[in-house]
Amino acid sequence: MSVIEFSLINTEPMTFNVDGIRYNEGQLPAFLAKDMTVKLISGKWPLEDYKDCGRHTFVFEKDDGSQFSMLVSGFSYTCAWSKEKQHEELQNGARHIGISLVELITKKSDDDMCHPEFE
Repeated sequence: MSVIEFSLINTEPMTFNVDGIRYNEGQLPAFLAKDMTVKLISGKWPLEDYKDCGRHTFVFEKDDGSQFSMLVSGFSYTCAWSKEKQHEELQNGARHIGISLVELITKKSDDDMCHPEFE
């Protein structure tokens, strides 16, 4: 499973740019494109520390209104700053507020229910 990199570009609304696959290994999922802009609909923000990795799911919305979910796998230390401080950094031209996410995979279980998982 490839790790997908996003960077924060706006704090109101929380908007991210799809930067691509970490280390350019693999391909983006079919529902994403490099440099696509997506809005965060739900998910913990700001993040706190390494314990947030693998525990929090973000739901994003694309320009066409469709939504997708991904699991947090890493983030820059600036993601723990307050939204106000992040906004100030973005206004000053910073582009180092980044998150790494992995695609959730839905698997069907014996009980015929779909359960999101990740690899």
